Amino acid sequence: MRGTLNTYTFIVKSTALSAFTVDSTTGALSPIIGSPFTIADGLGPVAASVDPLGKTRCVVNQSSNSISIFAIDATSGALSRQGSIETGSNPISIVLTQ
Repeated sequence: MRGTLNTYTFIVKSTALSAFTVDSTTGALSPIIGSPFTIADGLGPVAASVDPLGKTRCVVNQSSNSISIFAIDATSGALSRQGSIETGSNPISIVLTQ
């Protein structure tokens, strides 16, 4: 995902999202302040997606049948939890479009 000055990458773990800036020259990863970001309301994250504008990150939680929603800070890449929504049984993927 491209930020205003940086490229960001996110890794979904069992209970959190790890976020990193990517150095455009070397490809080296540096943790974003506050990372990892807890997925407090979701169990069993299996997929994640960023909206086309790069403002929102959604994580699919298969075990809790929900999607956790995070806002992405355009300058730092930091995530802030915005809430969650319920899904049908056993969600496995997500695609965000405009």
